[in-house]
Amino acid sequence: MPRSSPRRADGAPEYYGDADKTASIRLPDGRFTVGDLGWLDDGFLDLADRRVDLILIAGSNVYPAEIEAVLSEHPSVADVLDRLPREAHGKLEKRLLRDPYWAESVG
Repeated sequence: MPRSSPRRADGAPEYYGDADKTASIRLPDGRFTVGDLGWLDDGFLDLADRRVDLILIAGSNVYPAEIEAVLSEHPSVADVLDRLPREAHGKLEKRLLRDPYWAESVG
């Protein structure tokens, strides 16, 4: 069962132009889920990725974060495109990559 976040002062997020998708993240008690996938291991929470980013290949779950990690370990790869925006813990900020293109398609 996906864990949910506490209520935010600025309200739950909404998917622009997609009321059904927005409704799918809302929980009955007013909280919401962003679809993070993870597991508990010896008291530590390991996050794999978000459900929306999950790729199913031949019955196997493939997470983009795992692909990035493997590529970045290869000796011929200095970084998986070192100019890409990353958060402090190294996670790619996909929103910053998508926003300019979404703005063009909406505008």
